[in-house]
Amino acid sequence: SNSLSGVHSGNSAYGALGIAYLMRPKKIALIGVDGYGGYAFDEGLPGKDVLIGLNSMFKTTVRQLTMNGVEVVNGSPQSLITCFPRWAPQDALEWISQP
Repeated sequence: SNSLSGVHSGNSAYGALGIAYLMRPKKIALIGVDGYGGYAFDEGLPGKDVLIGLNSMFKTTVRQLTMNGVEVVNGSPQSLITCFPRWAPQDALEWISQP
């Protein structure tokens, strides 16, 4: 298996992770990927439409990312995606901005 093959998707955030991965980064910060449907600023958390299976989908990337030295943090502390450390958005942005 090619270690630089992309991650494949049925979800836009998962697809964005795949694009970021192909850019060969050392760090990726997910921002605004909470796993709830709707807009948090309109409906609050948790939203009524939970995106079932999102954590399982993202979890499939952990081994590939780790094997290739890519660290990922989730800048959504209430996120359903628990396979990456969940941080406050400002902490994730500060982390990703550092060399």
